[in-house]
Amino acid sequence: MNKTVLMACVTCCILTNGCGDGGGDGGGGAEPDSARCDTVATDGLCQEYDLSGSPVTIADVENQCTSVNQGDFSAGTSCATANIVGACVTDQGDDVVCTYYYDSGTFDAVSAEAHCTSLPSCSLSCEFQVQ
Repeated sequence: MNKTVLMACVTCCILTNGCGDGGGDGGGGAEPDSARCDTVATDGLCQEYDLSGSPVTIADVENQCTSVNQGDFSAGTSCATANIVGACVTDQGDDVVCTYYYDSGTFDAVSAEAHCTSLPSCSLSCEFQVQ
């Protein structure tokens, strides 16, 4: 779980420091306000980000997901909820809500809740939900 805790710390630090300028890329289309970072294959987690009203950009989350977490990133999509034992809804600061989904192949409800409550972002707000 050390990698997971480090991943959560880095995610929290990057997202709460407002990495992006919040501006678009000039492409004309609206940027999605949600994304997912799937690392189920390596650590049993999928993180789903709600960036509504946040200065944090999809590009910030993509960089965090692919460069740091070595995850499978997708903008505008949600984590799969099949085989999930629980979810941890966290307030990351800067109007970012991140929900961690716990895969049953790695976690049971007790270990998922323990992971949830140990996340650094729980100092702001977190809620564990059994699925």
